[in-house]
Amino acid sequence: MKVSYEVKGIQSTLKFLNNKNRATQLLSQQALNKAGMFIKYELMESIAGHRAEPTSVDTGKFQNTINTSFTNETAEIYSSLNYPIYLELGTSKLKARHHFENTKNRNKGKVKDFFDKELKQITNK
Repeated sequence: MKVSYEVKGIQSTLKFLNNKNRATQLLSQQALNKAGMFIKYELMESIAGHRAEPTSVDTGKFQNTINTSFTNETAEIYSSLNYPIYLELGTSKLKARHHFENTKNRNKGKVKDFFDKELKQITNK
């Protein structure tokens, strides 16, 4: 005795899943880019004193050196100067300002929202 099954649509299902995977990767990258640029802006606003945090006494040099770099899975927001670590963590003579940490904590949920919004497009199609 022999039992056999024929499954139709395997190729079309695989193609569908492959397309969804590519769309997910693209939308995830877009969300990461948008979130990274948003956090950069928020950090610059914190440094400028436009957020409810201590203000840096800065001539604009620190604020104007905030940069972003992106890979497939990370957004890095940083300053190319040497001294922001001392502003962030403080020294024996300078009180810590925590612009990076405060910005990260204040916007944790908003970063998630960027991904939710982008990836919702996949489930709506």
